[in-house]
Amino acid sequence: MYYKNLKISLESIAITILIFIAPFMRLVIFDRGIIFLSLFLVIPIYLIGIFKKLSTKLIKLDIFRFLIFIFILYLIFSRVYYYGADVTFFDFDEIKSLLVGLLLFTFIPNQKELNLYFIASVISAIIMVFLYILSSEYYLGGVRLYVFLNEVPLDPNMTAATFFLPVIYLISIASEKKNWFFKIATYALILLNIYYTILSGSRGGLFTILALIFGTLFFIYYKRNKILQFFIVSGIISIALILIALGLDSNLLLRFNLSFIIETGGSGRTEIWITQIEEFFKNTSIFNALFGYGQYSSIYYLEIAAHNILIEYLWEIGLIGLIYYLILVIYLIVKSLKNRSYKTFVLLMGVLMWSSTISTNNQVVYWVLLYICYSNLKVDTIINTKLIKEGA
Repeated sequence: MYYKNLKISLESIAITILIFIAPFMRLVIFDRGIIFLSLFLVIPIYLIGIFKKLSTKLIKLDIFRFLIFIFILYLIFSRVYYYGADVTFFDFDEIKSLLVGLLLFTFIPNQKELNLYFIASVISAIIMVFLYILSSEYYLGGVRLYVFLNEVPLDPNMTAATFFLPVIYLISIASEKKNWFFKIATYALILLNIYYTILSGSRGGLFTILALIFGTLFFIYYKRNKILQFFIVSGIISIALILIALGLDSNLLLRFNLSFIIETGGSGRTEIWITQIEEFFKNTSIFNALFGYGQYSSIYYLEIAAHNILIEYLWEIGLIGLIYYLILVIYLIVKSLKNRSYKTFVLLMGVLMWSSTISTNNQVVYWVLLYICYSNLKVDTIINTKLIKEGA
């Protein structure tokens, strides 16, 4: 009854549109990016819904959302005001991404609205698979398959992120359905997501998707006390992955070889991380150590991106900003485990894994994923509380 009585609000419709188009933000229509154009559709719908709630005093701000608002505002401030850089960078696209993050956290969906978000993400994933199928463009040495929009290659780590939400949602739904056709179709789509993530050469994306798959399966079967079934399903998926790998280019597969990754330090990223941390604490004033150097400061000073959100936050917003971010993450981890919200925990671990290998904090997709983590936590908390009361 709880689920049937829920309503879909205007804000959730606006956010659903945003989640659907987020993976395709490089697409340009009428000389404008699709994200920019969609905001003219999303924001009015969203504001109408918010004003309706304001008139009935339904908006409640919890402690986490208050803290995340402060954090995002601090990030925006760090992109406008610079601490020590001789040259000022100003990336309005990043400001837009942060404003989208700010907008998202003003609204928490109910279960029906959250499912709408997941469905939108599945549709986006299917479209992304078709874009890969239609693509014949290879990039960086002619091995990695890329999706091109407006003759610009999409970052494969970002296209991989299109598959994160669908993987968790589809596995969860498939585990509840008895229809074998649905189960087979679901896992076929997931295997296609993996296949094209491998072809794109995204190691961070692939390892994150695999962690999401096996993490979701583990919690599903753990709750049912069927760990043996978890190993059986995991074994079948592993065999399918081996069969996929047998048909792929050996030079491409080398990118995913653990020995090769260790030997090359993840294409030199380990060396970059060590250098970035050492340089930050070398001759850094107390003020800059605490508050950072501002937007893109690591690129300005060292001429290379860290490809790690923690190190980038260290440079851009300092130790205080980094510790603040870690507190927010730890809060979500603890709450997800305490409230038995396994989807939140698995997705959050995936986002942390993914963001440790690529620059993500300036991407709309990153804020969407964090928003989904918190929204799912809130929904699961409400459902679990109701179940406990009913059981009592």
